[in-house]
Amino acid sequence: MYRKARIHICGIGPRMGTTLMKEALGSCTNVDVYDDRERRVFSRPQIDCDVYLSKDPRHMLDIRPALAINPRLWVICMMRDPRDMVSSKHERNKEAYYAGLKYWKTFLSVWQRLRSHPRVLTISYEELARRPDETQDKIVEKIPYLKKEVPFSKYHEITAPSEFSTKALGSVRPIRPTSVGKWRRHRERVAGQLKLHGPITKNLIKLGYEKDDAWLRELKGVAPDTSESHDSEYFSQSDIMIQRIVGYAGAVVVLARRLGLDPLKPLRHIPRQWFPAKIYE
Repeated sequence: MYRKARIHICGIGPRMGTTLMKEALGSCTNVDVYDDRERRVFSRPQIDCDVYLSKDPRHMLDIRPALAINPRLWVICMMRDPRDMVSSKHERNKEAYYAGLKYWKTFLSVWQRLRSHPRVLTISYEELARRPDETQDKIVEKIPYLKKEVPFSKYHEITAPSEFSTKALGSVRPIRPTSVGKWRRHRERVAGQLKLHGPITKNLIKLGYEKDDAWLRELKGVAPDTSESHDSEYFSQSDIMIQRIVGYAGAVVVLARRLGLDPLKPLRHIPRQWFPAKIYE
């Protein structure tokens, strides 16, 4: 268990810089334990520690119930220009773009309800890439028990990411804004995502990524690439329903454990191979 604080990194979808943030925080601050893979916000550390760090960019719907029942939970939510997000690929599948606008379209409204929470800190990938040390200072100032030990700008000199994280990062290198604005090299992909998921200009303006709709001129005459993403292109209604149910079920599990109960006991006789992945540890 963690004695002082749980820090969880989420995002408005994958390819938002959550892995980079996790590796930088885990390497450059006094975090005791951080996982080599993605873990949901209700998971527990494998060993006792003071400050535990985890990340999962796919389950924003877990965050509200988790904040409600855990006063030691602090959340860092990663934001990124959605055009760069949909233009990103992953080592798992270099042939296809990793994820589309389904996350942005679904999770942005969730973030809007969370962003004013006193234990939620929004960090944009762009500010992390352009001003890593200032971003680190902002996080350390916000989250109690977190202390700066090495500047983010030197994280690449000391980090030792797992194979899982290295695949997400591509390689270990200094934090620099080389991927900011990369969508301009993938205009066909952006045009295709707009065709599939609809406009995004209004939110780009609200979030400061654009001043007006003039950027759309860059897509004029571009043939939309509507090829399938590595991840599924749309959420189904059952996807959203299951995420909500699991989020609140996780809160119930945590509360039961505080009372000394084991709510998962009836499931422990079921063969482990029946479950595709661990949800709660």
